Amino acid sequence: MIDPMTARRERLTTCPRPRPHTLVKPEPVKVGGITASPSNTWNAVPISERIGGSPTWTKDGVALNSITFFPAVKDGKPLFKSTKKETHSPFTADMLPNEIVEIVESSLAKELGAVITNRGGLKPLSIDGGPGFQFNFDFVQNSIPRRAFVAGTIKNDSLHLIFYQATRLYYYDKYLHDVLTMAANMKLN
Repeated sequence: MIDPMTARRERLTTCPRPRPHTLVKPEPVKVGGITASPSNTWNAVPISERIGGSPTWTKDGVALNSITFFPAVKDGKPLFKSTKKETHSPFTADMLPNEIVEIVESSLAKELGAVITNRGGLKPLSIDGGPGFQFNFDFVQNSIPRRAFVAGTIKNDSLHLIFYQATRLYYYDKYLHDVLTMAANMKLN
């Protein structure tokens, strides 16, 4: 006969444990084809919490804020690696920045079940000494108003993006300066 306490201990020790977040220190960090230089600590989230399977960092949990990196999205590939049945529009190397805005917003809406509520201005941004772009937009996800900032460039027929999103109240503005600094100092590997 098996002792009930031994059986309980065995069940507890054989349960899969969730992967922890990993500390990202304020120093240059390679994330795929992008080197980001945060000025504060962040937390890299496990694969199960990533947006579209891409490397993601957070300060307070992805429900409140996150930065997702899309390093080297190849010509003909979608931005999000969706596990859903819906397909996303692919990136093509000849896209103009305004077309990239459209695929980012439509892919986000499909992937997260979000509704885009307000579009911001598309502006140029120098990234790693070359031409890049930045834009922002507002969206609602699970009835929560959120704001997003996106910075990116096309290099060697690949799209490199950072996507920051947070709740509009409090969290977006709280970490925006760090994200803007990362975008301005982003290096491509």
